[in-house]
Amino acid sequence: MLCSAKHSSPILYENERCFLVERPAVCPLVSSLPFSGEGFLDWFLRRFSPDSEANACRTVRLDSRELVLVPKVKGFGGAVLSNDSGWECVRVSSPDGWRVWHPWLVSAVFVDTKPLLDNGKHCHRWLDSSKTNAYRCARFALGAGNFCVVDRLGDYFLGQFGKTPQREELDELAEFFQKAGGKGCYWKVSSRESSTGLSSAVRPRLLIGQPMEADYRVRESGVEYGVDFSAGHSF
Repeated sequence: MLCSAKHSSPILYENERCFLVERPAVCPLVSSLPFSGEGFLDWFLRRFSPDSEANACRTVRLDSRELVLVPKVKGFGGAVLSNDSGWECVRVSSPDGWRVWHPWLVSAVFVDTKPLLDNGKHCHRWLDSSKTNAYRCARFALGAGNFCVVDRLGDYFLGQFGKTPQREELDELAEFFQKAGGKGCYWKVSSRESSTGLSSAVRPRLLIGQPMEADYRVRESGVEYGVDFSAGHSF
């Protein structure tokens, strides 16, 4: 029998064979770079299904969400693990959800399409903050083809825009910062220019809150890094 989980849990449904979980969109599914922080799948397998392997899991995208099917037993499913042909996703008559079916689920399950996580501000739930407090936490699609990606650097935030933002776009970044909490929020326009002769217009500017103190440090997977907003386009 399938059991619906509380919204505070990443587990949407669970039976004796597998978990159906939702990956927070702001967290990487699998970490591929050294010290890049633990990916969501790594986090989930370590805590809930240590006998499983990452390549045994299957993902499916519903609207802008990504669900991950995680077997509870290592190697479960035999040939099923070699491809994704077992997935079927059918839009139901109600606009509020999808009906998902897979042999591991035993029967079809209904998944509400309303997001469980609010635009990345809960990303820290999936991270060990004692080891990692620096990560990309949001991406906004703005008007006229502009965009903003937001990195959390400990108690500070940095929003990087594709082109010079309008006042209302800066206000959107400030609103996100106020909801997420922290000491200060900066913004800059992304640039591929080298640090040589870098103009002050390219460096991060304080939008709201307190200035970052000198020699500020953050952590990624237990490794400590200094943050320098004046050294070049890459902090």
